Amino acid sequence: MRHPDRYPGAPANTRDAGLTLLEITIATAIMGMAFVLLFGSFINMADLGASTQKRTVAQSQLSTILENVRLLTYDQLKAYTPPAPQGLGASATAQVQCYTVAGAALTLPVAAATVFPNPVEVRVTITWRDDRGRLSSLRESALFRR
Repeated sequence: MRHPDRYPGAPANTRDAGLTLLEITIATAIMGMAFVLLFGSFINMADLGASTQKRTVAQSQLSTILENVRLLTYDQLKAYTPPAPQGLGASATAQVQCYTVAGAALTLPVAAATVFPNPVEVRVTITWRDDRGRLSSLRESALFRR
């Protein structure tokens, strides 16, 4: 038995002094769930960072392709083949489309006899698969005068 004057505020009965097995089990379960949620959020943040990095690379390459198209002549535009995207994986593709006078979308390169309006709308699409295999794409378009 404890001496009340030696431990002020402590219960006199030693049976009430500790934690029960049930209390320890509940506290352990709560801490376990907290750790699972914490580590899950770290994994999601890492995936989001990788996805953002690939999207930034794709945006940079998309802008580069549009700038290259801007420097082309009318006949060079018809024969233009976009370079393969780098840094986005082997399945990444770049596609450049122009619209005819009738409004039909044609993927470059096209036949020399094709007639485009002036100004011509040029649409660039880059498509890739992320680390989890999900399909992602980024598209931008601009009007160019010939």
